[in-house]
Amino acid sequence: MAVDPIAFCMQRLPELYAELFPQLASELQQALRERTLSGTVTFAGEGGTTLALIADAEGLQVRKGETAEEGFGYALELPLSAASFGLDEIERERLLKSGMLRVMQLLPSSQARQLLAQGYVFDATVKEVPVLGEVRARVALGKSRLPARCEFSLEVTYDDLEDAREEGVAPHQFFLAGKMKMDGDVAKAMMLGMTLAQFR
Repeated sequence: MAVDPIAFCMQRLPELYAELFPQLASELQQALRERTLSGTVTFAGEGGTTLALIADAEGLQVRKGETAEEGFGYALELPLSAASFGLDEIERERLLKSGMLRVMQLLPSSQARQLLAQGYVFDATVKEVPVLGEVRARVALGKSRLPARCEFSLEVTYDDLEDAREEGVAPHQFFLAGKMKMDGDVAKAMMLGMTLAQFR
């Protein structure tokens, strides 16, 4: 049975956050005590909606039909069908908790705040996705809302992404390996690749 991304975000995501928060390093817990981390997720298409996600030391709040307040954070827009497919794959591979913990260790960190302060807004297209064909998402790193315009676009095939995942290729290595087609502000795209290389 396919995972409902909206129900997952509204119900299961806050539960997972509460379960995994004690496993965060003390400095990350402290960072979330000092400031909230906000984000906006938009599921596009029939039955889709926008969600505001607000995380701090008290927990994760998910507000349906809202966007996060402007400021540092993250934003994502993708088709509802693609989100469902992705969650199904994560569940099948039993990667949900480990993946969520990795996200929680990375996104609120002072390193992320420093490296992504200028913000990156781009379109990412994955071609030849099983069942779905082509999937296009818009991503903002360092911004809690999606601006109207992106700075650059990236295009990659699903098989190349899967090969990189299976081989344990780090995101920046994949980014800089010439596997992606880039358009728009290519210098900014390359800067993102170099920025990703600095994450530990």
